[in-house]
Amino acid sequence: MNIVMVAIDAPRDYAEEDRRRACEQAMDAAGLSCFATPSRSRFADIRSRALDHLERGGTEARLPHANQLWMLVGFELFRHLEQEFDCIEVFPNAIVRTLDKTVPHKSTSEGLARQIEILAKGSGISPIDVASACYGNLHDRVDALLGAWVASTDVTSRVAFGDGACDTIWTVRSGTVPSVSPKGSVYI
Repeated sequence: MNIVMVAIDAPRDYAEEDRRRACEQAMDAAGLSCFATPSRSRFADIRSRALDHLERGGTEARLPHANQLWMLVGFELFRHLEQEFDCIEVFPNAIVRTLDKTVPHKSTSEGLARQIEILAKGSGISPIDVASACYGNLHDRVDALLGAWVASTDVTSRVAFGDGACDTIWTVRSGTVPSVSPKGSVYI
């Protein structure tokens, strides 16, 4: 496999103190919602709350700030993978909503079906192949393929939310087709 680019569904780095990242501000301006990336000091508070929750007998399924805790994994993925590969930050929900703001969330059967349609139309991956591609449940596979689709496109076919460099969430323009096979891209 020739890895062209790695798309990561997580932030590249911490936010500055008391400020949303440029990509999050751009998403806000476009009407696309996303979780705020905490600063280093805010993560210390989040970690403390999560540990307190577990110490009081709380379950991992109800862990406070779980989506933000996942961001810590993303930071490390970027640090490690960027030593060998070009990496971009993606957000699958923003990818589909850039193309069709009316798409329901993937947690609904209609939303998942519509996201698969958008993916198939844009990437050339058949809806049947989506069901057998990658690992995990179907909505995670759709997310993975959406990220791979963005990574497989030429930069001129992408939409940048942010500074266009390291503080950017990338999506695709309407009518975009892969410049390389999405199978040559890796999405995490």
